Amino acid sequence: MIAEVSAQSSNLIRTYVWGPDLSGTMQGASGIGGLLWVNVESGSHAGRYFVAYDGNGNV
Repeated sequence: MIAEVSAQSSNLIRTYVWGPDLSGTMQGASGIGGLLWVNVESGSHAGRYFVAYDGNGNV
């Protein structure tokens, strides 16, 4: 998981969860895996957003 943190308040802004990419590995996409979901921690858009991919693996 990777997170964005506010420099002013140290509060979480967003967290990102990664898993296997379309090849089924963590290395097939230059070693970064595939983005599974994003958590927006606060505000009017707060919530969990799941990522969709097309047949080429584009978000």
